[in-house]
Amino acid sequence: MKTEMWRSKMVQALRISEDLTDRELAEKLSACRDQEGRRCNLPMCQRCVVDPRSLLFEEVMEYQTSLLRGLPVPLICWSKAVPGES
Repeated sequence: MKTEMWRSKMVQALRISEDLTDRELAEKLSACRDQEGRRCNLPMCQRCVVDPRSLLFEEVMEYQTSLLRGLPVPLICWSKAVPGES
């Protein structure tokens, strides 16, 4: 399902809920824009979650490529926080 179609259906489902928290999530999700400072950072938002994951994937691939080339790579532990997740 395309991202915008999914977003629209999710917002509709959350808006009809009787739970106030669901309706607040619907408003936050529908107001999300693909601009810094206007993102909702909800774990359910594909727009906000896909970018950090793709960046993490690129970093891992770069690291693995340097290992294959035999370049000296310091052994370190690193992580990247995903917005909206603890």
